[in-house]
Amino acid sequence: MLSSLRRVYRRLRYGQAIVVVSGLPRSGTSMIMKMLEAGGLPVLTDGIRTADEDNPKGYYEVERVKNLAAEADKGWLAETRGKGVKVISFLLTSLP
Repeated sequence: MLSSLRRVYRRLRYGQAIVVVSGLPRSGTSMIMKMLEAGGLPVLTDGIRTADEDNPKGYYEVERVKNLAAEADKGWLAETRGKGVKVISFLLTSLP
């Protein structure tokens, strides 16, 4: 019961959860993003890195994520609420 109340409180205070997909390069993160998208979750991608022979279905990346460690203003992450976003594993510590 208490955990349910905490969950409701967090949802009301912060909004929808951000679904973070993370892993090492070539670990299947793009495949997981594709699966989430197929399941109906909106995913965040900018389309800058296009599909190639290594990833024929695309990379599902956002260029701004690559600058998480150097960027002081992370306010743009609020726009990712309710969506899936891919963050490579060594940048996880740069998330607020």
